[in-house]
Amino acid sequence: MRTIRAALTATLLAAAGLGLAPAPAGASTNPCAAITQGRVYGLTARPGRVTFALASGYGSTYARLVECTRTSTGAYAVSWQTTARVGSRGFASPGAKREGDGRSPSGVYAFGTGFGAANPDSGLGYWTLTPTSCWGSTVGSALYNRRYTGTCRPADERMYSYVTGAYRQGAVINYNTNPVVQGAGSAIFFHVGTGGPTAGCVSADYATVVRKLRASRPGDLISMGVGTGRIRLYTPDTITHTLAAGSAYDSEVRALQRRLNQHGYGLAVDGIYGSGTTRAVRAAQTARRLPATGVADYPIAHALELR
Repeated sequence: MRTIRAALTATLLAAAGLGLAPAPAGASTNPCAAITQGRVYGLTARPGRVTFALASGYGSTYARLVECTRTSTGAYAVSWQTTARVGSRGFASPGAKREGDGRSPSGVYAFGTGFGAANPDSGLGYWTLTPTSCWGSTVGSALYNRRYTGTCRPADERMYSYVTGAYRQGAVINYNTNPVVQGAGSAIFFHVGTGGPTAGCVSADYATVVRKLRASRPGDLISMGVGTGRIRLYTPDTITHTLAAGSAYDSEVRALQRRLNQHGYGLAVDGIYGSGTTRAVRAAQTARRLPATGVADYPIAHALELR
């Protein structure tokens, strides 16, 4: 996302984030060990590498960056860790990221293609930036949150403008890419830091970004959001009722909508169980080979880790 051109006021948000389930007594608080223990919400795959970007609170523009690598035994171990910068308004709560809000999204996302001034032997593929390299940030455009080559629209990202700075090296974070939801936020990258917060990306020092590009492979993931203490621990969203169209339990409907958005459904988190939520629940049920009723009953709530 575009580097900051003007200072923004940090806002402390109180909503709960995504991350690691509360550790049982005696469990490790190492985030890499938490992957091994199956305690990372939203992490359903076990790729070669998982990167954590963990902030201490929603208003913080700093994050702990931890690289976890899968070993020959299938467990995950810390490869390296450092400090990163995130959005000038910290992290958005799950599903709440919006275009231009200065916040980084919370969730688990795959790394996309590397990009920058010259290929440092990226394992993710590479897009060498040129004066016509653009990223769509115009809400309503067919090119929204897509890269393209040509004449950049006024509201779009002129990536080459930052090729000697933030975009000297970077990688796409596949937030809001499949499907693309208009207005939910665009151009979320892992890129070289410039000494300050970002407009929603995750940034680190040049050597760390290059190291990450060289070591990464397609399918590697980043888990990013708010944490407490040494790793990201929180009480996850739960629902206790069967929810359906017209349900009055609006807080539980919001929890359901947030969790569905983690799986790419792009719902408004408004507490209204309408046709969009019904369709998303039905799609989630079909994907998990459950009866596609559109009703959020126990089987789908359990499958979505809401019970």
